[in-house]
Amino acid sequence: MSAMTDGVDVLGVAVTEELLGRWATWFAPDPQPFLLAADSTAARAGRPFDPNSEPELRDTFELYGAPSDGVYRSLTSEEFSALRRSERECLVGAGPA
Repeated sequence: MSAMTDGVDVLGVAVTEELLGRWATWFAPDPQPFLLAADSTAARAGRPFDPNSEPELRDTFELYGAPSDGVYRSLTSEEFSALRRSERECLVGAGPA
């Protein structure tokens, strides 16, 4: 493989610095999308998120079709931290289902 002057080699694939920077925003975005129970208090936090509007985030977080009792919301770090601990635990899969 020839040397790249404006990028890096990632697993044998030439990647530009611009794309490498975009990857970080896909894997650790702020705000971050969450699937929330429609009847939870957390469902009123943040802003609505349409997974089809940002296909990279949809694929990264596997947001394919919300169940009828759920809503997608986009939460900043501060909004996430303001939720009750039990709500945060459920969102990250650490609490009761």
